[in-house]
Amino acid sequence: MGGTGGAGAWVVVERSFRHGHRETWWVLDIVAGPYGPETPQRALVVTTDPRTRPPRSTWYLVTNLPAPGTAQATRSTLLAADVTEIVRLYGVRMWVEQSYKQTRYALGWSDYQVRSDLAMRRHWALVCCAFSFCWSHQSQQGVAACAPAGEDPGGLPLVAAACAPDPAASAGRGENQCRAAPVRPLQCWPVALRAVRAWLEPWIMLWRYWRGWSSAPPPSALGVLLDRLWQGHGISLYVRP
Repeated sequence: MGGTGGAGAWVVVERSFRHGHRETWWVLDIVAGPYGPETPQRALVVTTDPRTRPPRSTWYLVTNLPAPGTAQATRSTLLAADVTEIVRLYGVRMWVEQSYKQTRYALGWSDYQVRSDLAMRRHWALVCCAFSFCWSHQSQQGVAACAPAGEDPGGLPLVAAACAPDPAASAGRGENQCRAAPVRPLQCWPVALRAVRAWLEPWIMLWRYWRGWSSAPPPSALGVLLDRLWQGHGISLYVRP
């Protein structure tokens, strides 16, 4: 992301997204009323089209981050931020809210019925453990791809990932090159959550349904499915009819 310009004029900002996509946005640092670079608060208009300002891609922001090189920046205890940094921070905020929503509903952040402060803190600790487990599961994908068949390097259910050693560096050194240079995938919370849900939720529900039906061991076909799920091989949770 980058852009140049002063207050009171539209500034071109290039936004770079995780998957490599880039978009050109425009930012106006407003100088009017109580807002401006030399005031405690700044107001900005961020849009994809400064002429029409489409509602779905236009933000109206107020921030207390001072503008670089101003007297307000020397007085403020906050780090200065130009318009490109403010756009970046607000773009990250969208994903923070999305991840918080998923944490509330998928990990049970809001699904507790307790009254004491200690009980609520215990519940939050369990949710944080579940959150950390999802990240741990996702972070081991690269290790799992390089482990020999049947070996679990981390002790947790694993899913497959690509491992791409350098062909030039691995010439004449055999298959162990993959073990030496695993490819770590980009970390993405929605992907990490879906990867765990794909095997953990079916495993829990199938066991619950079977135990509600019979106290005997599950039949062989169901047993194979349960074992495969526990090994981290997810299934589609939204199968089309």
